[in-house]
Amino acid sequence: MQDPIRNSFPTLYCHLPPWIPWKGAKTMNLYRIRPLPVDTALNGYRLLLTTKVIELVASMLPKRVDGRSHENVLYLAGSIDGITRCAFEVVVPKAKTAPGSYTTSRDSHAEVLWNLSNRNLVVVGQVHCHPGGAVYHSDADDDLAFIKGEGFWSIVVPNYGEDGMIPLSSCGFHCYSNHAFRLLKEPAVSNRVIVAKDRPDQKKGGSA
Repeated sequence: MQDPIRNSFPTLYCHLPPWIPWKGAKTMNLYRIRPLPVDTALNGYRLLLTTKVIELVASMLPKRVDGRSHENVLYLAGSIDGITRCAFEVVVPKAKTAPGSYTTSRDSHAEVLWNLSNRNLVVVGQVHCHPGGAVYHSDADDDLAFIKGEGFWSIVVPNYGEDGMIPLSSCGFHCYSNHAFRLLKEPAVSNRVIVAKDRPDQKKGGSA
């Protein structure tokens, strides 16, 4: 049977056999039973990433333990401007990681939110990596996401994050809307994911 998601995103899923979990994973990462919602809208919630954030993700997301690559997770912090979530900082939460999964706790979430609230920042998204080339949410990714709220972003980076986020088309961008995380098709990513040199409130030669 043909895989409709694979057919819609051929460049993203060319390395993963259809609908099988990552071998050795302790949870069902990379595996879906539920249909994957897809977002084709060219207009909608937007995400602004600074080049510094993209660089930080590339350096902080890859994780090795005893010589083995692990899945890992980071949070994107910043501000909300209308329908645009602006990410200009990267937060490393306390997480238990393994080659095929990661978990965070409510205490870890509370600590992140408390620290950011003291600086008038909010969590606008999360970034985590998958072992291979598949960058769609697993069922577990949907269920265990840090925040499920309108306009929240979840980015999946392939190959344990070893190659970073560039080009953006190599990553899976999911935006939460209408009670579900929805994977953006590439034209929607091009229209709604913005890369900026500086954070929106930072003028050239000025300070934040």
